[in-house]
Amino acid sequence: MNRFLYLLLFLFCSVFMYAQEEPPPEVTLVVEGEVRAQLNLVFPEVISSSRDEYVKELDDALWGDLERSGIFELLDRTQLSKVDLTGDRKEDFISYRSLGGEVLLEVKASYEGEKIVVEALLYDLGSGKAILGKRYRAKKELVRNIAHVLSDEIVLHFTGKRGVASTTIAFVSDRTGNKEIFLMDADGKNQRQITDHRSISLSPTWSPKMDMLSYVSFVLGYPAIFVIDFATGNKRVLFEGKNFTSSSSFSPNGKQIVFSRSLGGNSEIFIADLESRSIHRLTYSPGIDTNPVWSPNGNLIAFTSSRAGYPNVFVMDVEGTNVRRISFGGNYNDGATWHPSGTKIAYASRRNGKFKIVVTDLALLETKVITKWEGNHESPSFSPDGRWLTYASSRGGGTQIYVTDIRGIYDIKLTEEGNNYSPEWSPYTKK
Repeated sequence: MNRFLYLLLFLFCSVFMYAQEEPPPEVTLVVEGEVRAQLNLVFPEVISSSRDEYVKELDDALWGDLERSGIFELLDRTQLSKVDLTGDRKEDFISYRSLGGEVLLEVKASYEGEKIVVEALLYDLGSGKAILGKRYRAKKELVRNIAHVLSDEIVLHFTGKRGVASTTIAFVSDRTGNKEIFLMDADGKNQRQITDHRSISLSPTWSPKMDMLSYVSFVLGYPAIFVIDFATGNKRVLFEGKNFTSSSSFSPNGKQIVFSRSLGGNSEIFIADLESRSIHRLTYSPGIDTNPVWSPNGNLIAFTSSRAGYPNVFVMDVEGTNVRRISFGGNYNDGATWHPSGTKIAYASRRNGKFKIVVTDLALLETKVITKWEGNHESPSFSPDGRWLTYASSRGGGTQIYVTDIRGIYDIKLTEEGNNYSPEWSPYTKK
């Protein structure tokens, strides 16, 4: 949950809290992740009789998607331009291999009226055989979408998992003068505003089918959970009442939502059925319980609680039983997000005065620090393939959204305008 919202909740509830204990000494176990060898990919410029803006956009978007995938090392096109191509495929493949190329991607673009046709062939340079072929036909304005889909298919071929170029990231931005909800493509392009409450809107959360997005807004004068229906564009309050309501998460089947609400001056976790509107309370704690997040299999809920004396991440069964703490380093741990496998949780952990993104293995309770850069790093969210994390960082002044891989090696800045917070990576669109 956005730390601003947590602090408001703390102030709201603090008069009802017990005295807090001093945090234990900080102990951090850093586990190095796996390293995957990259494939050397030869990707010459898109072949087309027209080098117009759409072909250039296709070329740029596809190159960027493949480069950011972390799977390929793209051979520099300056090197490729020095290759003496003969037109004989066998001889040309030998030339590409001499540069270290392992895979070749050939893309052609042509027009049929207002439609653009994109044909792609992927070759194994070792055997000389085509290993993947794709053809797309769509309005030329959708050429970036074609690039994203093609990139995801290529990643799927080599890894068994779809890439994330076609996914979307929701986030909060103050670029309009108010905190509103925005969306952007996974590469940071196509940023667009979807709320206009002219108030404070926070904590966007996707439904499993991507047909809805929940968020918290203060537009009514108090924090309430709203839902956007993307089919109609309608925005509605999920639950009425002036209790301090915050931080929601959809169940994997989309039929329920878990959220936190102030009750008698203290914040607890509740589950609500979206059809019947019935509400069931899960936690009974003198501490602040908030920021619940449903696990991918639907059996567990992670949440933040101050019951141990300061904010920590806990996990409980969906019935509210078997509560156990999973964060032990740092003196402020918040903002849990589940790895798609359900075996790991990432969250923000304050260590030596700065928030870092860390990942805890639930079976071993081993924790790895992911972000090692300057500034505070908060609000992590896993990509649907589990290979990437998006998060908010205050490095360099202001707050912007970045993407890093789960090893903390790559780091890509996505936003520039205004301050940007609370990124939430979408699930895959259903095919």
